[in-house]
Formats: sequence, structure tokens, C-alpha cells
Amino acid sequence: MSGASAPAPAAPAAALVAEHDEVVAAFADYVREMETAHGPRSTAAMVARYEYLLTLTDVLAHEPDPGGALAGECQRLRAVIQEHFDRGMTSPGGGWPPSRVVETSPPLIEFDRAYYEEHYGRYTRRVASRTVSVDASTAPSVPRLETLLFVVTADYGLVVYLRPLTMEDMVVGRNPALRGGVLVRHPMLVPEQLTARAAGELVLIGRDRVRAIVANNRSGNFRPPPGSAAMLREAARRLFGLPPEAVTVFTVAAADGGGPRQG
Repeated sequence: MSGASAPAPAAPAAALVAEHDEVVAAFADYVREMETAHGPRSTAAMVARYEYLLTLTDVLAHEPDPGGALAGECQRLRAVIQEHFDRGMTSPGGGWPPSRVVETSPPLIEFDRAYYEEHYGRYTRRVASRTVSVDASTAPSVPRLETLLFVVTADYGLVVYLRPLTMEDMVVGRNPALRGGVLVRHPMLVPEQLTARAAGELVLIGRDRVRAIVANNRSGNFRPPPGSAAMLREAARRLFGLPPEAVTVFTVAAADGGGPRQG
């Protein structure tokens, strides 16, 4: 991405929280700069808004918000970012992928075993070495304010791939997880079951514990429906005690208006 980069925090996290007004103001200026230089609908502007939203969410997770000004700004940013997802991001259509809905309420999607073994199976062990099931005990080892691939399992477990993606990958929709010649796909996170109630990309927020989540449901292999956002919220409730409003999920639709085949 050309142009100015995001303001880089120069102080420890605790100091930034203490000076959150300055941090928020810096990101607001950064968003305006990107909008002016590249246009309000540009990739640069959208990446800036996403970074701004994460900054505000992090501040709100740890600091009071007298008058609700920051919460109101978060609400505005969520609406603008969801419009971007509605306008420019879809999961593949045309009969892809080889997955099927095995439960509808709540949703559970199964990826085709034969296809997995032929195309992805050789990478299972390598990906597994960077995959973790996240709960209150393992959460401290999972990066914060980093974008990670995730799957919500059939029993509402949360599995993540620990190698972070870039913010631009998350917002623009490029498949980002190419590492060592392996393009990591969501089914690789759950190779034994090959099922998911939700899948996409998420950011965990909270220094002492998980206090909030910002995510999307973009998975070209599982193609979870927009309703899968509720599945991530349920997993977050069970694992971290989070209320629904602490979990932001941006949703994308299938290119053909559908999803995995039924049955």
C-alpha cells in the first residue's frame, strides 16, 4: 500500500492506554489522510479504518468511555466497513467448494474428505504445528491485535492458525497465509473432523484476557453463511464469557448467492 503508514506506537501499551485520546486522534487523522490521498472507497482508506476500529476496540476494552463518544465512533466504523464487505467481497461461487451443509440450525459445514486428502492432506502435519485450540488457559499464548485464521468446531471450540496475516489481507480479501510454499486453508485447521460452524479471520483483543473479538466469516472452502457469526459469538461466550456485543463479525456472501450444497 502506497502513501503514509499507520502511526506506529512508540511507547509501551500501558502508556498508550493512558494517552488514548492522542492515539485515537492520530488514527482519525490517518484515516482522513488516506481518504484524501486515495479516495474514501480505496483499499488504503479501508485498511486505515480497520486499524482505527481495532485501536478503538482495544481502548474500550480497557478504559472507560465517558459519554460514549468512542463507542459511537466504533459503531460508525463498523457500518462503513460492513458496506465494504457487502460491496466488494464474496466467497467463490460456481459450485466451489466441495463442501456440504450437514446441519442447518445451528449451521455445520463439512468439507469433502477425498478432496482434502488429494489437495491438502500432505500439509496437515506442517500446519498442525502452528495450530492451537484457544480457551482461557491457552489464550495468553495467542497473539493479540493480529489477524489469524480461525475455525469454530462442531462443539464450539475455537481453533486458530498462529501465524498472523496482514491487515490488508483481511480487509482486501487476498488469501494471505502462503508460508513456506503452503497456502493454508481453513480445513487444514480441523483435519480430523473437516467440519466448521464458523470460519474466517479474527483478531483477539485484551492484554490480561480476551475482552473482545473482531472477525469476519471469509472462508472460500467452508463458505459459512452470514448466520455463522452467531456461532463465533456463542464460542466466545462459552470460552471467554464474552457478551454478544463484544464480538464484531463482518459477513460476506457467496458469489452465487448460495453456500455449500445441502445434504
